[in-house]
Amino acid sequence: MNRKLTRFVCLSAFATLFLPSIASSAADDMLVRTIHHLLAYVEASNCVFIRNGKEHDSKEAAKHIRTKYDSFMISIKTPEEFIEKAASKSIISSQLYWVQCADHSPIPTAEWLTQELSNYRKAYPDSTFAK
Repeated sequence: MNRKLTRFVCLSAFATLFLPSIASSAADDMLVRTIHHLLAYVEASNCVFIRNGKEHDSKEAAKHIRTKYDSFMISIKTPEEFIEKAASKSIISSQLYWVQCADHSPIPTAEWLTQELSNYRKAYPDSTFAK
């Protein structure tokens, strides 16, 4: 094989093998950063979270959501799936999680976090993981 063809074959092989994983890695990194942002948002909110009829402070809520996330991490591919699987409702009772903050009446936690996800994406419009 001539030198140019050898170089082309090597570069093609590199691109085929490694570039998809680099792109995937960037998306995975952005997913993790987005989820960590949402967890920090819950924890710092000082809102009351209602789960199965009981009130929990923001630190307890973040800990609970983080535990659920750890359980479902392998199946979560988007921030929306994180909200749906870890932060929206009880697995046992199927009751929605609610959040009560000083500036609004109780709303479903999924709705509240989806709004924050939208705000976060607006703040980072050219991020790798935009929907």
